[in-house]
Amino acid sequence: MSFPFLHSHAPANDTADSAAKDGTVAEMESMPTQEALVKQLEEADRLLKVQIEERNRIEALIKNAQNTDPASKDLIVS
Repeated sequence: MSFPFLHSHAPANDTADSAAKDGTVAEMESMPTQEALVKQLEEADRLLKVQIEERNRIEALIKNAQNTDPASKDLIVS
């Protein structure tokens, strides 16, 4: 027994597989290089350190204000 519908769809599936592979290759080509990712991570790390330093500076200012001004005791550092 022959199933012609199986054979008629084979080229379409091949085309779909080919298009999917081409899409994967295109995605891979558009991906940033490892060097670019490392640079992005280093920059993110640097910015995070700056934010932490700024937060610590602000917390120190608040604690100083709390120690020098009794009305500042209500300030919350979180």
